[in-house]
Amino acid sequence: MQDQPGIVSKAVILGATLAGSVVGLMNNTSLTTSKQRVSFVMSGVICSYYLTGFLSRHFIMVTDPDAQSITSFLVGMFGAAIVQAAYKTISGATFISQLFGVIRGRLGL
Repeated sequence: MQDQPGIVSKAVILGATLAGSVVGLMNNTSLTTSKQRVSFVMSGVICSYYLTGFLSRHFIMVTDPDAQSITSFLVGMFGAAIVQAAYKTISGATFISQLFGVIRGRLGL
């Protein structure tokens, strides 16, 4: 049987991604329900899984699987927190009222 490095590296990246999201979850004390915790971990996994290749190739300029694993761990750890902060900002009433204020100002209303 042939060695399939693509599958192994995807599994390693997924494991590092999940580990990074769980570490990020342990540092986040604002999550109280199981649903919040699961969605936090899943958003970190999704962010990291899809952004690791892009960040590794275009910004960090590495193709080594070990370096990609480190990148996926860090993106998993911080990606979920960034998604959580963006969601809070967008869903907050102050953001919506500021957005409407800017739109009214631009339209002269």
